[in-house]
Amino acid sequence: MNALLCNQPNKTGLRRFGSFQLLLVLTALFALSATKTLATLIAYDSFNYSGAQVNNGTAVPSGAPTQTTSGGWTAGNWQCAPAAGGALTLNAFGLAYPSLPTVNKSISTLGANYLYSRIAGAPTAGSVWVSVLFKQTGDIGGNRAGVILENSSGTGVMLAYQQFSGTQGKPCLMAMTGTISQGAQIGTSTTAQTYLNTNLYVLEFVYTGGVVSSIKVYSNPTAGQPTAPSPDFTVSSGFGTIGALVNFGMINSVGAANMTMDEFRVADSFADAVGVSLIPVNVSISSPTNTQTVSVYNYTINATAIVVPGTITNVDFYVDAALVGSDATSPFSYVVSGATAGTHTLQAVATDSGGIMATSSVVNVTAANLPPSVTVTNPANASQILVGTSVSIGASATDDSTVTNVNFYVDGGFVGSDNTSPYAASWTATVGAHALTAVAFDNDGASKTSAVVNVTGTLPSVSISSPTNTQAVSIYNYTVTANPTVTPGTITNVDFYTDAAFIGNDTTAPFSFVVSGAAAGAHTLQAVAWDSNGNSATSSVINVTAANLSPSVTVTNPANATQILVGSIVSIGALATDDNLVTNVDFYVDGGLVGSDNTSPYAASWTATVGAHALTAVAFDNDGASKTSAVVSVTG
Repeated sequence: MNALLCNQPNKTGLRRFGSFQLLLVLTALFALSATKTLATLIAYDSFNYSGAQVNNGTAVPSGAPTQTTSGGWTAGNWQCAPAAGGALTLNAFGLAYPSLPTVNKSISTLGANYLYSRIAGAPTAGSVWVSVLFKQTGDIGGNRAGVILENSSGTGVMLAYQQFSGTQGKPCLMAMTGTISQGAQIGTSTTAQTYLNTNLYVLEFVYTGGVVSSIKVYSNPTAGQPTAPSPDFTVSSGFGTIGALVNFGMINSVGAANMTMDEFRVADSFADAVGVSLIPVNVSISSPTNTQTVSVYNYTINATAIVVPGTITNVDFYVDAALVGSDATSPFSYVVSGATAGTHTLQAVATDSGGIMATSSVVNVTAANLPPSVTVTNPANASQILVGTSVSIGASATDDSTVTNVNFYVDGGFVGSDNTSPYAASWTATVGAHALTAVAFDNDGASKTSAVVNVTGTLPSVSISSPTNTQAVSIYNYTVTANPTVTPGTITNVDFYTDAAFIGNDTTAPFSFVVSGAAAGAHTLQAVAWDSNGNSATSSVINVTAANLSPSVTVTNPANATQILVGSIVSIGALATDDNLVTNVDFYVDGGLVGSDNTSPYAASWTATVGAHALTAVAFDNDGASKTSAVVSVTG
């Protein structure tokens, strides 16, 4: 019988068990942490030795297994070769399985109390999960070779194949009664697997009262899934009393074919056993940052600490290598008060629920009196302020000790000071762009100037919208309309001027004034707008000419392009207006007068004749001015 086995302390070397029996025993663990509960993923894989082979009759190379730092999981496996003149080799097969990660921790130094010891202790309740990649390259004759998991006395189980057909076998569990002595077959899957393939097996050892009460076998589960599927099969008896899992390895009873084992893992959850990432204890100082200047009065050290699985139970904080405090609650922080001026080193040490500790990198800081910080809070940047408005310039200022006063400046000129929070000073806005700043002072004489806040002092504006420049207006009456604006504030009044002489005002939008009885000839118009702060603005000059304006006239009936039955009597209607008085409207058909009317509504009668006709109306006013309408075409 060939066996590759990892066993309890002080059992190193080769032993003979008959002509075809070989036991390779690898020192496994110390009992110094047997009471420590399983808390995270443990990987038993990637052994490195000084010799490439371990042959029959050759001693195990001296020295404990060491952690593999290059290659991760793929740095080595175990192979059990045929007994007859064969060899047990430790090499790099690198068995692969879909989605199973191959970069993780390998086995660590023998004396490390956080790897070996965790498979030594048996939990009072719960489960220990063991996963392995297993490949068998030939027919061994059925359930006489496989992967073993035992207690320190050799009581346990062997995962093997019950020969089924061809290259297939049904996974089964054999009772192990004495390290390499096989007992009865105690459980078998109903599903055959191809043993020439690399198969992933997970064994769940369920503990009750500190001993294994049942064993569940999962065949080729999906790697990386967070929860376990239904087991392939379960056994609840026939395996004896198993406490701590100590021996693990392979047994080849017949030597008919090679077996290879890789990716051996022990974990406290199914997820970790099949590849969920492990995060060891990790701690770093998030603030202050390296080379940062901190306050001599007080500053806060913030640390980020994580571990998966498990919890961070405490973070200790050190200044210049001396413990200054600790925090047991996330977010982890500590306030350092009364620091000595000068350079200091900061570190944090995190401890997890399993007692594992990790130390952060050093952060170098310089303690000094820090200048205040100050910000102009009012008015907002880019504000428009009506000229003449009294503005309260506000500022927020803080210091690592005490702010003594805040000075306020407009365009570099001092406008006020305040020694009590909230800090403020008054300033009356003037026209144009302005830069506002505040300067804060502390009790150590340090000062800081705020960022600039830019504001603009505004005035109203006004323009005349009608009449337009060079327009002719009536000597009888015309309306001047103005459009004033101001931001912010309100327009309270608009004054109107003709030829620079005040003629009237309006206090309600839309702002306008009616000019009556203008002298004939040229005139200038202007408007002056006033805002709520008493600021004023004058419009540009509008030039107009006052004169008697001709009437306006339009034929309203019949409509253009109307067809009229010959002989019909048609009432030709017209609309006429004037800046003073329409005296009469004359009506024409094809240039011939057909009637006149001096009373609105204006109309005349005409009897339609055959053919196309042009209808027009001519309006006259009391000053003798006249206007002819547009032609309306009709057909008789």
